[in-house]
Amino acid sequence: MVIPLQPRNGVGTIRSAYYNANTLRTHLMDSVLDLECAARYRQKRALGLFVLRPRNRSRKDQLAIDGVIDNVVYRCPATLHLGQSDDVAKLAAEIAEWGRAAAV
Repeated sequence: MVIPLQPRNGVGTIRSAYYNANTLRTHLMDSVLDLECAARYRQKRALGLFVLRPRNRSRKDQLAIDGVIDNVVYRCPATLHLGQSDDVAKLAAEIAEWGRAAAV
């Protein structure tokens, strides 16, 4: 279990989307299970999953990634915040914002 983001009232992780759709689905679902387990055992309320999307992929690949992310989000608890971007700085800013909110 890898939970690199641990504000006072939350647990979060960062995942790369530089995989094919089936592999990405497995990685994201594993992350969701890890987050739910960590939140349950540590009694945390805020979950954060942050996905770094690939740049310069074909439209077909981007649609496949979107489909996987939509499928995973549909199965996630309402307390999970999903952030995604192909820009590292934007994703970092969203992670920082989530971290501040989850520290309360």
